[in-house]
Amino acid sequence: DEKRVIEHGEHYISFEEGTLGQSLRAFAPIHNTDGEQVGFIMVGTLLEGIEKTQRLTLVRLLIYSLGGLILGIVGSIILSGNIKKSLLGLEPYQISMLYTEKNSMLETIQEGIVSIDKDKKITMINDSARRILGIAKRNPIGEKIYNIFPNNGLENVLETEVPKLGEENNFNGVIIVTNIVPIINNGKVIGALASFWDKTELTRLGEEITGFKEVFQSLRASTHEYQNKLHVILGLIQIGEIEHAKKYILESSDDKQQLILNVMKKINNPVVSGLLAGKISRAKELGVQLDISDISSLETNGDRHKDIAFVIILGNLIENALEASAINDNDNKVVTLIITESEHHKKLIVSDNGVGIRKENMSMLFERGFSTNSSQRGYGLALVKDKVESLSGTINVKSDIGFGTTFEVILPKGGLYND
Repeated sequence: DEKRVIEHGEHYISFEEGTLGQSLRAFAPIHNTDGEQVGFIMVGTLLEGIEKTQRLTLVRLLIYSLGGLILGIVGSIILSGNIKKSLLGLEPYQISMLYTEKNSMLETIQEGIVSIDKDKKITMINDSARRILGIAKRNPIGEKIYNIFPNNGLENVLETEVPKLGEENNFNGVIIVTNIVPIINNGKVIGALASFWDKTELTRLGEEITGFKEVFQSLRASTHEYQNKLHVILGLIQIGEIEHAKKYILESSDDKQQLILNVMKKINNPVVSGLLAGKISRAKELGVQLDISDISSLETNGDRHKDIAFVIILGNLIENALEASAINDNDNKVVTLIITESEHHKKLIVSDNGVGIRKENMSMLFERGFSTNSSQRGYGLALVKDKVESLSGTINVKSDIGFGTTFEVILPKGGLYND
């Protein structure tokens, strides 16, 4: 089968029977430098050897494939286990549901929420946070936190790994109250998360709640007083003392009506007069006489914020005075209230003949958390001071152990209410 390479100079492969059996042979011509064919070369091998090599290669390929398949299965099991562990054992549909719920929850929360990763890039922010930070129409995901929220505290928590709770930051003239905690995974800090509120809004809500609480307590005291009187009337009726019951009803009605008329005559402010009427009932519960001076007078100003602040100041001072007098051993327990106003200011004086305040406690009297009464949390007088300062007023206190305490508050008229 070498004729083709000799006669025509072809390159080819042939299968022929040789002396040792079937062979696979390849032919190629040989040329000199002038391009003239001067011979040829032939390479051959037995087909049996090729088939043996093929079988051996196939076996090896099957072994390697099976080994690769086993390793792939084992690796897949390990990888899926690690992935599931990193996903807290949740299935994909559960992750999808949690993601949807998280987004819905973040958008309904009124406080601002923002988180960053270890590179200080924002990974999550809700609508409330964008509104508070003044970027309502901007999506800052992926941006550095300090570009949109300077003095944020998140970066410091990320570095120190120590939470910061209840800290105040000034952002473009707005005081923001912030809670910041590190995000920890497997003992390593991978980011930080902050929740924050506009302090102005918090203060407004706190004032309204506190003011309503004072009025509510006063109404509760009045309700309790009426219940006691109803019990007396019921008892008189049950024992047949009808005439005594009638007389008691008329006297109680006259006393209450006269009390309300006296308060309203002196205090021409519905919120304050309602508070005082309730505090009188509260005083009766404690066995203390609340005496509103005849020189007292107060006109309404139509400013809701100032009324709420005044109720907070007045309610807390009277309540403290009543409690101080109630625990005194005096038979004549009296709290005196004077409210006056002039062209330029309002003056409020609350005096009691209670146990008094020790001299060493006077400097801590208005500190938040300090209280001489173990049953209280020490927020009342701190809140009073805050409200007085918000109205640009002053507060003074005098006290003698065993003789009582006097608080004097002076509030300028016409000033602005400062949150």
